[in-house]
Amino acid sequence: MSFATLLPLAPTAPKILPSNDNGIPLRTRNKAMIAMMVDTGIRSIELLGITMDYVGELKILVNGKGNKERIVFISPALKKILIKYERMRKEHFRNKVTSNHYFLSYKGAKLSHVGLWNMVRDAGRKIGIEGKRVSPHTFRHYFATESLKAGIDVYSLSRLLGHSEIGTTERYLRSRLKTYTL
Repeated sequence: MSFATLLPLAPTAPKILPSNDNGIPLRTRNKAMIAMMVDTGIRSIELLGITMDYVGELKILVNGKGNKERIVFISPALKKILIKYERMRKEHFRNKVTSNHYFLSYKGAKLSHVGLWNMVRDAGRKIGIEGKRVSPHTFRHYFATESLKAGIDVYSLSRLLGHSEIGTTERYLRSRLKTYTL
């Protein structure tokens, strides 16, 4: 399941990704973070823990719950967004000391969970989402639900999400399949 296939399936998801970042560094970063969450289904803590060394040409090493490592794959659409982000990051922080984390605050430090949460909430507000929960975890649920709708089996989905037990994935999705909206 990839970003390119997932986005057209839900009317709200394409809107939350800014179509044009106008070369503004934070918008470029924000678009890359949202795209990565939508495309891979990673947890917010996993996203924030990614370092430059963990991102390859086609895959990302993710350090999940219980310090378990797994690999998530980068779709061509996500790769395009990440290339733009990496170029902007290199230019924006040239001659500055920064953290080795992949996603940085505007000062070049590791982005905090609160910073990520605020960015996602603000992105939802900008497109007019009111009265619905919009958080980094919303994208994980979106990924899982849309993957099932697209025909992936629950076992494979559990591996993509980093669940060690299929029962965790089943419980995770039980209520979401009935009430899912982004």
